Amino acid sequence: MMKNDYSKELSSLLALIKLDSRKHSGVISLFDKHFVKTGIFSKEFSKIVHKSFDFRQVSDYDDFFIISIDQAKTQIENCLKFISEVEDIINRLLNEEIDLPETVF
Repeated sequence: MMKNDYSKELSSLLALIKLDSRKHSGVISLFDKHFVKTGIFSKEFSKIVHKSFDFRQVSDYDDFFIISIDQAKTQIENCLKFISEVEDIINRLLNEEIDLPETVF
């Protein structure tokens, strides 16, 4: 996904259950634990987030990483799909159509 878009979307979700993390990897881990494993989001969206994070890591830290046009198109399509799904889930949560996941520590 585009640089930090997924992180902002995930942080919005986590804010609903009063969770956050300082690291992107922590945010992703909390998303998987509280929203994917509970069935609120399908595993497809976890894969999208993980793949996007991997691309972000490589593009930020590898000196000579060049993404192909097809890879960029796929990332953009997945980003838009993910953002749309997050917005839908947030609306459904706020309208109490689905339950917020419980935070158990």
